[in-house]
Amino acid sequence: MKFTIALSFSALFALVMPCFGQNLTLSLPAAGIEKPGLGQKQPGVVRIGVLKPKVTTPDTKNNPEAGSGIADAVSNSLVESLKGANIEVIAVTDASDAQAKSCDYTFVSNVVQKRGGGMFGGMMGKMVLMGAISVAGAMVPGIGGMVASTIASQVMSQTMMKEAKAKDEFAFDYKLIGGDNSIRASGATKGKSEKDGDDALSPQIQKASANVMTALGKKPAAQ
Repeated sequence: MKFTIALSFSALFALVMPCFGQNLTLSLPAAGIEKPGLGQKQPGVVRIGVLKPKVTTPDTKNNPEAGSGIADAVSNSLVESLKGANIEVIAVTDASDAQAKSCDYTFVSNVVQKRGGGMFGGMMGKMVLMGAISVAGAMVPGIGGMVASTIASQVMSQTMMKEAKAKDEFAFDYKLIGGDNSIRASGATKGKSEKDGDDALSPQIQKASANVMTALGKKPAAQ
């Protein structure tokens, strides 16, 4: 027998939000979180597959996994920010995966972080985001997309608090590629962290999403 516990958004928000800003480990519950099935694409719907961005940081030369946290946070933010009227957005592993999932477009991107200040910057509290990235791409029964969008935003904020130092430069470039390999939209932007933990990537992601919406002649989804 299967039981489903439905929480109101306000109740879940009250439970989740006090956790952020503390030195803690977030882990997914054993039950209660389920990913929505992809299903068949409906007529008139555009499906975008988001590839995890390639991230280059000052540490990736010695540790190829150094940028994985930023890559996960950016990927989840893109999945939420690219949603629009009659636009479905999903995470994909590669071009073949996007094709198998009937994506009309594939969004590919790169992030480059360059140190602009001291090597270590200020002393930052560390937060282990075990499982938090997965929540951003999942659906809690009875809640809806607002929770995913909120958590994706919080994960990005916490990731940048850990990774960004004062005067760091973050460059973001992207392409929206059609099934015929044509480039429907592209761009390259840069942003600088004014202080330790400053999120210089989210404004660039929002700008890229707006450019994609314009290129597709769509409006962003209501949050």
